[in-house]
Amino acid sequence: EVTSSLMSKPTLRRERAGRYKDDDDEDVATAALAVMGPPAICVVMEIPDEDEAQPEDIQIHKDEVQMIVGRLRSLNLNVEKYESSDKKFLYLKVSSNEAVLKYEAESCRYRCKLKNEYGGAMCGYSQDLDQKSAFDKPKDGFPVFNSALQQKIILSVMESLPYDDKEGTEPLRLKDRAAGKYGDPLLDRKTFVREVFPLHHQRIRFKLTSEWAGAFFKPQPLPLIGEYFGEKYSLFFTFHGFYMSMLCIPASIGLCYSIARLLMADMTGSYLDNPLMPVMAIVISLWSCVFVKYWANLESAKRFDWDTMEFELEEAVQDLFKNSPKTVKSVLEDGTPNPDAQVNPVTGEIEDYYYDNGDWFPIPTFRARSQVLDLCI
Repeated sequence: EVTSSLMSKPTLRRERAGRYKDDDDEDVATAALAVMGPPAICVVMEIPDEDEAQPEDIQIHKDEVQMIVGRLRSLNLNVEKYESSDKKFLYLKVSSNEAVLKYEAESCRYRCKLKNEYGGAMCGYSQDLDQKSAFDKPKDGFPVFNSALQQKIILSVMESLPYDDKEGTEPLRLKDRAAGKYGDPLLDRKTFVREVFPLHHQRIRFKLTSEWAGAFFKPQPLPLIGEYFGEKYSLFFTFHGFYMSMLCIPASIGLCYSIARLLMADMTGSYLDNPLMPVMAIVISLWSCVFVKYWANLESAKRFDWDTMEFELEEAVQDLFKNSPKTVKSVLEDGTPNPDAQVNPVTGEIEDYYYDNGDWFPIPTFRARSQVLDLCI
C-alpha cells in the first residue's frame, strides 16, 4: 500500500499567480517583523542613492526589483518588502503556502520520516500518505515539513520557472547574482542583489535558546537542531557531544596518573620518569580504539535516521581556493593547458594547486616548510 501510494502521480498543478494589487514598499517599525511567520528566505538588495547614483542605475534597480518580485509571485510564492531605516537596503521576505510546499515535495521526492507504526524510516513525501497521517510530526511543531526542509523547498522553487512559461527566460539564480557570478543581460549585466539567506524562525530559535543554549546540564536536543539547522549540523553536534563525553575517561585517568606521579616523585627521583607512563600510554591507545569503534556505530545509526548517508559525496566548490591568486590553474583563461600545472602524485591527473610561498612567519607552510625541513636535515 505504501509502495503504490509513492508511485501515484501528483494531482496538484502549479498555476501562474497574478500580480499583487499593491506593489508599494511596506513601512515597518522594526526589523523583527521580517522573521515572524512561517520559515522564509531573505533576499537583500542594495538601493542606489538617488542623489549620487546615475539615472540609469536607478532605473536598472527598479526594473530588477519588479522583475524578481514578479517572477517569485508568478511561482506562487509570497513576497513581502521591507526597507532598512537608512534607506540603503531592500529586504524581500520570500515564503510559501502549504499547497506549494506539498506539491514541490511530492514532485521532487523530498524525504520525510514515517511514524514508527509505518516503519519509522525516511520516505519520499506523498500526499496519499499525508492524508493517512503516516508521516511523523516534526519536533519544531510544523505539520509535516520542518523549517529547514521548508526553506530548502522554497529555494528550489525560487530557482525554477513556472510550468506555463513560454518566454524562454532563464531562472533567477539569485545566489549567483549575490556572489557576482551572474548578470541579467536585460539589465546590462548589472545586479543589485547582495545576499540570499534563510531567516531564523523566532519561535524555534527561542525554543533552542531555552532548551539548548541556556540548558547547560541537559542533553542536546539533536532532533530539533537537525530540523532547524539541517541534519548535517545535527550530526556535527552529535560528534561534539560524544567526543566531550568520551573525554571524561582519559581526563579521569590522566588526573589519577598526575597524582600518582607526584606521590612517586621521591621514589623515582623525577616527575617525568615514572613506571606508570607505559601503562598510561597503553590505556590511551585502547581508549582511542574504543572511541573510534563506538563513534562509527553511532554515526552510522544517526546517518540512517537522518537520511545523510551520502552527504559526504556532495562537495561544494571552494571559491576561495579557485579564485585565489596563489592557485596555479590547470587550464589558462584561453582554454589551453597550463605548462606550470601540478600533477597529483596519487591520481596522476593535472589539477589546480594552491601555492603558498611561505610569507607568513614564524610558521612556514607547503613548499617553504619542506625547504626548511630539508635544510634542517
